[in-house]
Amino acid sequence: MANTTDTIPKTGRFSGYTGKMIVVGILVVICWVGSLLVLGVVSERQNREAEVGREVAEQWGRPQLVAGPVVVVPFYKTERGVSGITENVRKVLYILPKDLSIASNIKPELRSRGIFSAPVYRADLDLSGTFTNPDLVELGIPASSLLWGEATMLVGLSDTRSIGAESVRWNGDDLALNPGAALWSINGMGIHSQILWNHNLAGQKFDIKISVAGSKGISYLPLGDNTQVSATAPWGSPSFVGAYLPTSEELTKDNFTATWNISSLGRSYPSAWEAYGSGVRLITNDFSGGNFFGMTKPSPLEVSPGGGESYEQALASSAFGVNLFREVTFYTLVSRTVKYAILFIALTFLAFYLFEIVAGLRVHPFQYLLIGAGLVLFYLLLLSFSEHVGFGRAYLLSVIMTMGLVTSYSAGVLKARKRAWMIAAILAVLYAYLYAVLQLESYALLFGTLFLFIALAAVMRATRKIEWYKEVE
Repeated sequence: MANTTDTIPKTGRFSGYTGKMIVVGILVVICWVGSLLVLGVVSERQNREAEVGREVAEQWGRPQLVAGPVVVVPFYKTERGVSGITENVRKVLYILPKDLSIASNIKPELRSRGIFSAPVYRADLDLSGTFTNPDLVELGIPASSLLWGEATMLVGLSDTRSIGAESVRWNGDDLALNPGAALWSINGMGIHSQILWNHNLAGQKFDIKISVAGSKGISYLPLGDNTQVSATAPWGSPSFVGAYLPTSEELTKDNFTATWNISSLGRSYPSAWEAYGSGVRLITNDFSGGNFFGMTKPSPLEVSPGGGESYEQALASSAFGVNLFREVTFYTLVSRTVKYAILFIALTFLAFYLFEIVAGLRVHPFQYLLIGAGLVLFYLLLLSFSEHVGFGRAYLLSVIMTMGLVTSYSAGVLKARKRAWMIAAILAVLYAYLYAVLQLESYALLFGTLFLFIALAAVMRATRKIEWYKEVE
């Protein structure tokens, strides 16, 4: 071994090993900060992807909320106004289904714009069930005041621009389907049909078949006294959101099927109620976070009998559904990879520092910076390649390029190919370990801790015979 006291000067308080260690530590921090700047680039690309998703959604179809069907019957009721004058007020009676079944066959696809893509879908919906006569005595509405000839069945939808394959049957008869649902709407959108309520029947049967287009996800309102909803799609990563989780679900790598069975006992609004003619207006927000609605301010008579939340708010809070959640994207994986940069930089610099001590070499701080720049560049390579060839191939390609660059440079800095191959071996182990940790998300902490323990043990073994106090400090 060369005389290290001659190769590392001892001219100051922090001379020798300690002085160089401090310098190397500062260089590690500088290179680590440089790697963190890559996170800004990742964030910018993620924001661009989200922007493309919003643009595609606006053109294809917004997240869908299926709110219906509901029967609306107008009537007149004598009420005393604020001035004390009695007047005949036009109001509406909302009647929710006794039984409601919704079968959803969701057909997702990815729509691309440039190198970015967003999930969209077309869903075939089959809504069926029965309505029964409301208890008018409990509601305090005279039967003679109801205008059954103006009864309408309404279905609220978030977006009706691409609605198709529509058919409506009421008690076995085909009905015309019309746009709009003025008294029961989502952003003013929906469909309606005029119906003929048959009082001689114990139950009024309906069957509605429509096809709608949407993006991100689809949700439903549990309007029936007994509501059953099924959703199926060739999509391997659904995210169930809202007030209710599925009663049963079947998940495979490429498909899912979910079923909800919901009783009216689990909601905070009745099966029928009266309101002014302004109607119920639900306003949808971004579906991706599971926050379905914002609410307009209810009118005074649209509050629940107990004086709590309005029926509009209660309806909104009962929504449930499924998001077409995309599995961990390469942007997320790249972000996780960058978080391990400090480990790569520190261990690589430590290897160079130990070569300085053991082999009596002199590595200039600028050479450390160049090695650090090569390690940081790995993350930019990984990000740029991932956008075109996928994360797995991008990772392999970036590792090969980075290891080739650092190893070839190390051969000159460390004055021996054998030492350069040792650096290559260290990097190979680090990159292989990192890729394994990224695949084992649930065990990342465990495997990371074990690896750090092994690395610490290796460093302790390699440095146990170094005479640190041999230097003048």
